[in-house]
Amino acid sequence: MQSQETATGGGGKPKDINTDGLCLLSLDRGDAVNPCEIFDLIGGTSTGGLIAIMLGRLEMDGEQCISAYRRMMRTVFEDPKWVKLGLRGNIKPTFDSNKLKEAISKVINGCGFKETDQFKTSGCKLFVCATTHETTWIT
Repeated sequence: MQSQETATGGGGKPKDINTDGLCLLSLDRGDAVNPCEIFDLIGGTSTGGLIAIMLGRLEMDGEQCISAYRRMMRTVFEDPKWVKLGLRGNIKPTFDSNKLKEAISKVINGCGFKETDQFKTSGCKLFVCATTHETTWIT
């Protein structure tokens, strides 16, 4: 993993980072900061995973990420479906996965990428926790 001393900003120049304390991420409406230039690892689960991807791979700053996230959530969650339980006990999606795919595509395209592009690997590593779409019940 990359140490704080070697974190780099735009142009690959080392940043002047104080390593004698905590490294805190505080999101505010101030200067645009790209968390991928500061943090060694960004991760999340569920919609937190989408945020991690926007910050880590799409290299959005906090304000861009919040704006994109709000647009995505309005698209995906504006018309919720009821939770359905299938005949075999499997859970059906609560929200339309096609709307989620469309919203993610808009964010990716808005950053100048295509869905089929391979994202460059920045200094920041990324992880997303996920499960399979099939849910198994153990009795």
